[in-house]
Amino acid sequence: FEQAKEIAYELLVPPVVPRSYQRRHGQHILDPEEFFRDQVFLPFLRELNANVDKRLSVFSHSRIQLLTQLRPERITATSCSTAELYKRLKEEFLDRLPQPFQLFGELERWKIECNDLVNKPNYVNLWINDLLNICDLVLFPNIHFVLVFLGTLPVTTSSAERAFSALKRIKTYCRSTMIEDRLNGLAAAFIHKNVEIDAKKILDLFVQKHQRRFDFGL
Repeated sequence: FEQAKEIAYELLVPPVVPRSYQRRHGQHILDPEEFFRDQVFLPFLRELNANVDKRLSVFSHSRIQLLTQLRPERITATSCSTAELYKRLKEEFLDRLPQPFQLFGELERWKIECNDLVNKPNYVNLWINDLLNICDLVLFPNIHFVLVFLGTLPVTTSSAERAFSALKRIKTYCRSTMIEDRLNGLAAAFIHKNVEIDAKKILDLFVQKHQRRFDFGL
């Protein structure tokens, strides 16, 4: 509350209970600190707690629970059965695995590999990209595929925020009347910066579509 009060003073806003609140609910809360706690701070905490629970509930999904069994600290546990893990992975990813008939042997070798990794004195829990570097694509094609699948299942996504951020830079007030096809093309080119664009091909295509503008040709 003290920090909020300092910010309010900087903005020349007095820390008082709004009159509209007093008229609607009576004058049982006249202390600004009590009003801030009951109407701002506690509702914020409840909303934050609800959002955290909602975002982290994805960890209880059966597919994520299955894929995390391939992590070194999980597959080397005594409660992890290679046969049961093989059965569940085969049921879930049989049509997607590159070499499904090698899956059981890969699991046995991966468990030995992870056991040696976990027993190292300086071992710490690894990120998925670190596991992908350890998991050789030639020796463990199926496990590498499943780890890639796990790495593409984010807890949350900011794709909408990124799209709006890109759109804000493209569709300015100077370009407010562009058609949808051009907007989609500019947005795709802006977002996928790794795609190389041949300017000569674009100019040639422009000249072909607009025959009257031959001065623009190369």
